Amino acid sequence: HPAWSYLAQAYGIKQISIEFHGKEPGPRYLKQVLEKAKGDSINTIFIQSGMNRKLAKRVADHLNAKTVELNPLSREYFKNMKETCIKIKQSFKK
Repeated sequence: HPAWSYLAQAYGIKQISIEFHGKEPGPRYLKQVLEKAKGDSINTIFIQSGMNRKLAKRVADHLNAKTVELNPLSREYFKNMKETCIKIKQSFKK
């Protein structure tokens, strides 16, 4: 979700979006994403709650990564941000 871009930027986290302009990527773009993710040793794919998980699961399987769900639209903002930060922090552990 684009909302996480601000969090990523504030903490020096690199974010690579699988979607392209809010839509599922075409083959060429997906290939670029996979090459970039492999080069950066990505080990976690974050999925927005309520979104189609099939593509994220395929990408995660290709990268030998795990998937983790995040909810950028939770009504409990502070609780959600704390949980989100914990999940992101855990993704850095190998």
